[in-house]
Amino acid sequence: KILLLDTPMVWHDAAMHRFMEWWRRARRTGHAYAQVAAMHGNSDERYFMRECRRIWIWGLAIPATALILAPFTRGISLMLFFLYGPQFGWILRNARKRGWPLGDAAVYAFFTVLTKFPALEGMLAFYWRRWRGQELTIMEHKES
Repeated sequence: KILLLDTPMVWHDAAMHRFMEWWRRARRTGHAYAQVAAMHGNSDERYFMRECRRIWIWGLAIPATALILAPFTRGISLMLFFLYGPQFGWILRNARKRGWPLGDAAVYAFFTVLTKFPALEGMLAFYWRRWRGQELTIMEHKES
């Protein structure tokens, strides 16, 4: 039996008021995904492998393919960027199904799509640091 108390059990300072705080937090998330996947991705649970794969595809493969092929396709490959529209719509639709107001759902969808880029930056930072043998310390998202 699970009991719920009608009282706050923990206070978490997630209040971010600047875009760069959000970006650093998303970057830190990508770093953490890569680190956990490197440690436990080969286990039966395959921790964060799906999330890492999504970041590689949406944050790197699609934009890199579009840009690299642009000179050879006379820019037609840039239409790959239109794939972000349906992704936004799918996330928006699912948020609306949860009963979220349209404005909140749109902001959530926008930042969920955008998150792939700072998360990719964090994943690349993890692999770069690991390759160089650097200590993998925590990445802060807020300035002290």
